[in-house]
Amino acid sequence: MRGQISIEYIAIVAMVLILTIPILYYATSKSTEDTRLNDAGSTVEAIQSLADKVYYLGKGTRDYTTVTIPSGVTGATAVGHEINLTISIYNGKNDIVKTTLAPIGGVLPTQKGTYKIYATYDINGTVIISY
Repeated sequence: MRGQISIEYIAIVAMVLILTIPILYYATSKSTEDTRLNDAGSTVEAIQSLADKVYYLGKGTRDYTTVTIPSGVTGATAVGHEINLTISIYNGKNDIVKTTLAPIGGVLPTQKGTYKIYATYDINGTVIISY
């Protein structure tokens, strides 16, 4: 009788684990995707803020900010008045775009990591973005 009860408890625990493991996997993968998307949004906002700040302060101004580029970034541009970060997420590609008041140009990193992004307002009236 005791052996049967033990086997039933083991079976119940096994069923609970079989049901909860996929839910936990889905929750952690969704959380990871959300974190990457938030990091990408914060990065673009920080670069936009930096470009506008340098633009407001006038020609010859140079400043920097530190940003974290998440994994999955496939493209990053700073052209015209737009900063665009393309990230592969949720089984597709998403563009995160912010518009600046400053005319900008330059190169942004696409590899995962933490970078110092520099903005320089040159004499030609363009904010140059570099890292």
